[in-house]
Amino acid sequence: MRQGILLYGPPAAGKDTVTAALTELNARYVPFTRLKIGSGKTRGYRMGTPEQLADLEARGDVIYRNDRYGNIYVVDRPGLDQAMQGGRMPVVHLGQMAGMEQVSTLFPAHWDKGSAVVLQGDHRPPLATAGRHRHGGSADRVGRHPGRSCGVSAGSVGAARGHGYDGTP
Repeated sequence: MRQGILLYGPPAAGKDTVTAALTELNARYVPFTRLKIGSGKTRGYRMGTPEQLADLEARGDVIYRNDRYGNIYVVDRPGLDQAMQGGRMPVVHLGQMAGMEQVSTLFPAHWDKGSAVVLQGDHRPPLATAGRHRHGGSADRVGRHPGRSCGVSAGSVGAARGHGYDGTP
């Protein structure tokens, strides 16, 4: 069965950091790039047009749509199908619980669910911070907010460390 991870958290909670750690641990984990219709930041998105969105909607291929900041962000069936080719396991970032529910309900796969959380003080989970220490820091929110780090739920830590979800079928 196809597998993936749904990672929930508000902006700057550490979803990118967690995803980077997962991809370092197992090459089958891949970041899922949502389709974005609009302007602004392009890194980390597949940019699309209103016509492409209308086509996806007409075919019933929009799994989840989020209108925010004057843009449209989409988790689409063709994008997930492509991300799961060859046994890869996409890590899908979502900032809304409704998105977590829709993706896990409308796209058949085994979805592990986790959340990126902000931890106060010196609580720095080795999984989330190992890559930053090896590479001399990062441009994520940890660098902008001293004394904070990011982590994941217990289920996602287990998944990342290979306890039950190491990418084997």
